Amino acid sequence: MCKACDKVCEPEILEAVVDPLTGVAFSLVRCSSCGLGRTEPQPADLAPYYPAAYYGGRHGATAGFCVRRRLRLVGEEKCANARIRECENGKCVNAGMRECANGEEHRTSNIERSTSNAQRSTFNGEKCANAGMRECGKLLDIGCGDGSFLLAAKAQGWVVAGVERFPDDARQKGLEVFTDVRDLQSPCTYLGSGFRNPGFRPKAPLVPCSLNPDLSAVGIAKPEPCLLNPEPCPLTPFFDCITLWHSLEHIADPFALLGQVSALLKPGGRVIVAVPDNGGWQARLFGRFWLHLDVPRHLWHFTGPALGEAFQKAGLEVVQTVHQEFEYDVLGWSQSALNAFFKTPNVFFNWLMKKPTGVGTPMLVVQVALGVIFAGLSVPLVWLGSLFRRGGTLVVVGRLRSSKVLKFFGTNLIKNIGPKGAGFLWESRGESRQ
Repeated sequence: MCKACDKVCEPEILEAVVDPLTGVAFSLVRCSSCGLGRTEPQPADLAPYYPAAYYGGRHGATAGFCVRRRLRLVGEEKCANARIRECENGKCVNAGMRECANGEEHRTSNIERSTSNAQRSTFNGEKCANAGMRECGKLLDIGCGDGSFLLAAKAQGWVVAGVERFPDDARQKGLEVFTDVRDLQSPCTYLGSGFRNPGFRPKAPLVPCSLNPDLSAVGIAKPEPCLLNPEPCPLTPFFDCITLWHSLEHIADPFALLGQVSALLKPGGRVIVAVPDNGGWQARLFGRFWLHLDVPRHLWHFTGPALGEAFQKAGLEVVQTVHQEFEYDVLGWSQSALNAFFKTPNVFFNWLMKKPTGVGTPMLVVQVALGVIFAGLSVPLVWLGSLFRRGGTLVVVGRLRSSKVLKFFGTNLIKNIGPKGAGFLWESRGESRQ
């Protein structure tokens, strides 16, 4: 039975889909009703399929363009972000440096965390910078990679946190990053700015907790005391925006994860999910040569209907759908065409990402030249694919359907999947690479 549409039907099977990194072949089993695809077999341990060369530089020269586009979709949070704003009681005099009532000057433009507790931006409801300013919007990026998007969102006025299995790159930039989604339901959860899960109510004396890592080496303050071996907390509606940029397809059980996302989302908040479109023209035309199959790291392969069903099961309604991310779609056309003609896959893509290509100089020159030509020719196809809703990428914006739905799909779902929640998804499976 399909996990998205719950229908029992004869599956479509795409065989001999080869992992471009290891050369191991997999199959893609696709629901003939909603189009949801699943990689088979799914390795119990995906670590060998995530070599060191896989990480970093996934956007290359287009990184800045990608971040700006995503920020436009998220929207600019106005809390403490205005370049010229007037604060209550005349406390705010300009955008670059603000003079407070006590004459102290401090920066406000990027909501940077102050070394003073009184001037911190926090996740626990503390007001931004001073009591005269309203509470900041809170954004969680699941699969945050090196933290580039979080840094840009922070500069736009969001208080940010991320989830990433290998968080070192992001933490070294001063970002607050969890290694597991289930950390958000534990009283041991903390951020350098002093976050404590709002659903937590201590029932015993606070003692130093050995479960908390010491992140002082990367500039994050040592954690405050919390309960030793604490009981799990229920997930609490806490974030104004939760994003998953090309991470949902990497998750072992994306349906459970979306249920937790629903439980973490405040009323009126938004969730934004971007995935390759397995129902688009690229996927159907190129089949096993399509760049964005990326098996077995992509465990699931979504279509518009399948992702819509997943949202509905999580208590979310779709409010906006975008059918392309320009650089993803251009490479989807150009590199997939090259994959269909040449034996060594993803040469042009790896060259752009400044990674080993696996071919000699003459072949590299040929494939790069053809890749540039194909990329130029693909631009009209990208726009046509978006126009006809058959692009290479799906970006879906959702919100909670109602408080009643949230109660059913949030509280009950978390109860059903147990205290570990969807955390195991990040421990036993691979990671997103945005």
